Amino acid sequence: MDDRVTGKFTRLDFQPPAWLKNPHTQSVMASSKLRLKKIAHDLAPMKSASRPMLLEGGDGQLLGYLSAPAPGRPLVILLHGWEGSGESVYLQSAAAWLYRQGYAVLRLHLRDHGDSHHLNRDLFHSCRDPEVTRAILHAMERIDAPSYQLIGFSLGGSFALRSALGCEQAGRPLDGVISVCPPLEPKHTLHAMQTGPAIYHYYFMRKWRRSLIRKNNCHPGLCPPEQWRQFGRMDQLTDYFVREHSDFHDLDRYFSGYSLTGDRLASMHTTAAMLLSEDDPICLARDLDRTRLGPGVQAYLTRYGGHCGFIDHLGLNNWLNRRLLDWLHEQCPATSAPVTD
Repeated sequence: MDDRVTGKFTRLDFQPPAWLKNPHTQSVMASSKLRLKKIAHDLAPMKSASRPMLLEGGDGQLLGYLSAPAPGRPLVILLHGWEGSGESVYLQSAAAWLYRQGYAVLRLHLRDHGDSHHLNRDLFHSCRDPEVTRAILHAMERIDAPSYQLIGFSLGGSFALRSALGCEQAGRPLDGVISVCPPLEPKHTLHAMQTGPAIYHYYFMRKWRRSLIRKNNCHPGLCPPEQWRQFGRMDQLTDYFVREHSDFHDLDRYFSGYSLTGDRLASMHTTAAMLLSEDDPICLARDLDRTRLGPGVQAYLTRYGGHCGFIDHLGLNNWLNRRLLDWLHEQCPATSAPVTD
């Protein structure tokens, strides 16, 4: 692989086939049913070994699914993106690949994602990293492993970096963290979803509305649809819930609460890899110019990849999964699981 260090990032030479070079193709294929059908057989061992686990997050509980090929294996915790879950195709693909290599994998749900709407009354928002940090620390207490590493995708990539900082501050640092396509500047991500191809705004708004309805069904009167269904744009709906269901009161303070630009990562010592794509239509790689990275953080940039794609073929053994495995080995070589495929 041709890796070249340029400024504050290392450039990776990811070259997908011609039909996969389009950033929207990469982004859609990351979660597509076609890809799920292609890898369904390979998911079976990890899925059959999966066991639910409730983890304490302080003010609430988070749901995870643990798959361990054997006791005492290195543990990788995986975090999905906004309105995704442990069942998201990209997350299952990575989990099954790592499970095949001998890692224990914990697919951790953020609050109000997957089948967890009933667990906590208060709504999810993107600044709940202390809750995720505490759940990760609880997992580290309950699961005996020689090493603990964390991988997050999209918003989950942002949570991964912020929670790694939280683990450092708690005196129990992770052995490594990988962040794939995190939103470095949330207000730019919101703008990109609203002004880019309409499929992204439609996709996320539809999933968010369904999630809110499900939440209200679990906790009647919390967020009745008649109070928010008139908001047709994501910025309007976000503004409403920030004002009515958080302590931030306005969008600027809310976005600042989970922005990674500026000095947010400047003190981070945990070994971290951040993967960004120049053609990501949602989380903009150019925001890296305004992001100060700590001594443990290395950013990697590709020309192609879209949003959480990085797919060179639809099978389980694709470029992103291979690269994740390489980084896990580099971050924690002494306890890396043996490669079996």
